[in-house]
Amino acid sequence: INGLAVNGRGKEALQIFLEMQQQGVPPNDITMIGVLSACNHAGLVKEGKKWFKAMDEFGLAPRIEHYGCMVDLLGRAGFLEEAESIIKSMPHEPNAIILSSFLFACGYFKDVIRAERVISRTINMEPQNDGNYIMLRNLFAAEKRWTDAEEIKRLMSTNGANKEIGCSVIEIDGRMSEFLAGNRLHPRYEIIHSMLGQLFKHMRGQVFDQALCG
Repeated sequence: INGLAVNGRGKEALQIFLEMQQQGVPPNDITMIGVLSACNHAGLVKEGKKWFKAMDEFGLAPRIEHYGCMVDLLGRAGFLEEAESIIKSMPHEPNAIILSSFLFACGYFKDVIRAERVISRTINMEPQNDGNYIMLRNLFAAEKRWTDAEEIKRLMSTNGANKEIGCSVIEIDGRMSEFLAGNRLHPRYEIIHSMLGQLFKHMRGQVFDQALCG
């Protein structure tokens, strides 16, 4: 069930779960994490709610992982009010993973008000998680709240949450070449940059200078 779930084959995972039930095999905590993850990856909100509620019938008390799956499922689907309600009512203290998941859902659906409710707890739990800061800064910038965006940037610097530099590596004729975002120190930078410019023009339907391909 978990294997199918993490590979995006949610409906197949649920089918296996139904076969387990038909054969009288009782689910355990791990089974239900797989079931809820399957619903999450496949965007099956209705099914996720159904099986989360059914845990009580199976004699299983939801653990923080199960609540985390539900918050993520509801958040991805845009049911932010329900996701926030689960965070408030769950018998466990929400961890950094749950809060970050909810925060990113707020960012995706441009819900500044709900994002602001969990900002402090999220940053206190993971002061060096650059992703949280960047999402918040972008959210404030989209709302033209420049002062708040700058404050998030300041907090990011104060807490030492530096954004990781993008990096890519390719192998050509047995030789490795590494490229870092914003780095112009590659020995063939000018040639590569010129070729990329020509490719960009070509993709836009402009004239392509084939002399560079010679």
